[in-house]
Amino acid sequence: MDEKIRILLIEDDPMISDILTSLIRTWGYECFLAGDGHKALSALRRVFPSLIILDTQLPDMSGFTLTGLIKEDIFTSHIPVILLVEKKQMRKKMLSLQSGIDDYIMKPPDPIDLEVRIEMTLRRTEHHFHASSLTRLPGARALEKEIRHRLLSGKPFSVCYFDIDHFKSFNDKYGYIKGDGVINQTAHIISTVVRTFGSGDDLVGHIGGDDFMAITHPQCDERIAKEVIAEFDRLTPLHYDRADRQKGTIAMLNRQGKEMDFPLMSISIAIVNSQNKKVATVAEISERTAEIKRYLKHHAGSGYLIDRRSEGDQKSGGEKAAKVCRGRRPFAQIARSERRDLFPLGQHLLKKEVLSTEQLEEALQHHWRTGLPLGETVLLLGLVDMKQLGGILGEQLGVPYLGDGNYEHDKEFVNAFPKELLVKFHVIPLRKVDGVAHVAMTDPTNEEILDALKKDMQLPIQPYLAFEYEWETMFQEIVSHANN
Repeated sequence: MDEKIRILLIEDDPMISDILTSLIRTWGYECFLAGDGHKALSALRRVFPSLIILDTQLPDMSGFTLTGLIKEDIFTSHIPVILLVEKKQMRKKMLSLQSGIDDYIMKPPDPIDLEVRIEMTLRRTEHHFHASSLTRLPGARALEKEIRHRLLSGKPFSVCYFDIDHFKSFNDKYGYIKGDGVINQTAHIISTVVRTFGSGDDLVGHIGGDDFMAITHPQCDERIAKEVIAEFDRLTPLHYDRADRQKGTIAMLNRQGKEMDFPLMSISIAIVNSQNKKVATVAEISERTAEIKRYLKHHAGSGYLIDRRSEGDQKSGGEKAAKVCRGRRPFAQIARSERRDLFPLGQHLLKKEVLSTEQLEEALQHHWRTGLPLGETVLLLGLVDMKQLGGILGEQLGVPYLGDGNYEHDKEFVNAFPKELLVKFHVIPLRKVDGVAHVAMTDPTNEEILDALKKDMQLPIQPYLAFEYEWETMFQEIVSHANN
């Protein structure tokens, strides 16, 4: 049986709380009650609700203040909030849906109106709230548990908090299905980068909405941030149509009903580690991350900031950020100048009319969910054949495709090729022409392997493309032929 949706009601009026609790449970939800702001903050970590309903007037703080605290906590910021307000507050125009408030309703609420608002708010967020169903990554509870475990172990660790900027404007214009694509692709980018450049025992999670987290080692956090930004900035613009991409903004109505231009999506990464300044609690990490996040929001484009404050350093995140970044180009500029210029394979397949837009969407969803390379995905789904894909990839990478009949090889060169390099780098030796070694690789763009081959062989390298599926067969054929 599916677990009931949990709603946290924050209300100090016994009459209203009794009525609303009864109604919420009648509608099939699980209801938890807190009578003031401090009790609510304590209950949040125990309950992990899908929705919060709170009164603007609580004994210890205002509903606006409490909402601000909820939205600043990285583990609760994604939870939607419905505010119960007095009629006089409506007249004073106190509600501009600021401080992260998702909806509001007059007090005492009409039961039918409240039920509809709850249902609509949950429906708006259901695509992104349950991380396991969308991205299949661990959620907030697993991340918090892992942080507690690392705090107890005393070993140094870093928390990288990823937040997609301007995601809401994209979601509003292009719809939830396209929004899901952005979330899934971001999850794939972060997971792949952490798996490649992380420490081996890292954890990547989806807190909810457009918020992600990675727990890694301090030696890895900056490299992870740089790689995520480079890949995000390279791929994310392709989710927009050509007109918006060329303009660099999208026109949308703001909350006051006026049209304004919103920037394209970027990603902000707040990093807190336990190496420079010891952290004792999850709450402390959350506070420091929120401070860095607020600072990053004031700077356009993708960027990251590591909290390098040591013990006794009381400077704010912004002051420290200025110190850290002084004398350096903003990383958004570095990422743009150093990122790869390769156009994504999916766009090449569209341009060549090998795939339709619908087929590419299907392949991308499978690619993001499984982590399989897109080339392997389209082969697995039967959307292209190997020769067709090899030709397109070879053209894209600017290297010959071995499957196109480029089997010409020199027996003497193959026999002389160091056998340890075959196993180490997963390559196929072909021939030497005019002092250049021709070698087939499953990843001919891998600069580290190319440099290593060049150093070991003392020869320039001309790479060829060979698929993983083909490598074993081609290897056996060429090596056995050379041995005869």
